[in-house]
Amino acid sequence: MAAITETHFPSWDDFKVNFRRVLFGEGPFRKGKFIFRGHADSTWKLTPSFDRQFRELALAGERLWIGVELYNEFLAELKRLAPWKDVDARH
Repeated sequence: MAAITETHFPSWDDFKVNFRRVLFGEGPFRKGKFIFRGHADSTWKLTPSFDRQFRELALAGERLWIGVELYNEFLAELKRLAPWKDVDARH
């Protein structure tokens, strides 16, 4: 097994610009390379962004509706960016 290499980026912008280059150089994306974005403390709970953003909504139905709307927007964007791909909402 290959050694784990830690790479730290000073900012989100720096990460967006450089992380792919760190993993793959100038080559294309390759399966089998993994990225782990860890926390400074292993006891911290991992909470999805959606849950952090909408935790205050008391009604489960309202949270579900927002989740469905975001998913539909995601699918629409996929279809826009990759019209040659068959995007199926059932998967």
